[in-house]
Amino acid sequence: MLAIPVIWGVSAVAALPRANAGNPVLVIAWPVGASADSLILRAGGYGIGLDAPPLGKLGHSQDADFIDRLRALKPLLLLDANRLPSFLCGANV
Repeated sequence: MLAIPVIWGVSAVAALPRANAGNPVLVIAWPVGASADSLILRAGGYGIGLDAPPLGKLGHSQDADFIDRLRALKPLLLLDANRLPSFLCGANV
């Protein structure tokens, strides 16, 4: 019975839309360590938005290997910012 919430949580995270090259990315950083804004800058991208929330930030770059460089920096999650709103609202993605 205790495993059900863990299985549900892992399933929910696994179903989120993964980041794709060329699309804006929602970078969610670990609570300790580098901020999402600094991860985006270190990967060669730029942040979207006016201020930096504590754990997540939208970022983008025209470089083809931007997503690969972000993955190498080991953020908590990288999500496709274009598909995320329709995914969360239940639209056909």
